[in-house]
Amino acid sequence: MLAREAHFRATMPDNLRAAHTHNDEVLERIYLGSRFKNDTERLEKLFALYTKMTAAAKATPAVKISSGKKP
Repeated sequence: MLAREAHFRATMPDNLRAAHTHNDEVLERIYLGSRFKNDTERLEKLFALYTKMTAAAKATPAVKISSGKKP
């Protein structure tokens, strides 16, 4: 974030690119245990996670929140 602030409205400078690369590596190791081979592998994993997340959300019944007013 600091690198981004230092280069507001600029194209991707070296330190910002390095920050993005580092963040990508950390997140990829969390999701996969290693770096993704390519963008296709990255997208496949993200779509699989999204599908799992949305399926779980559909399976969970909605909770009605009371307004606190008596009927």
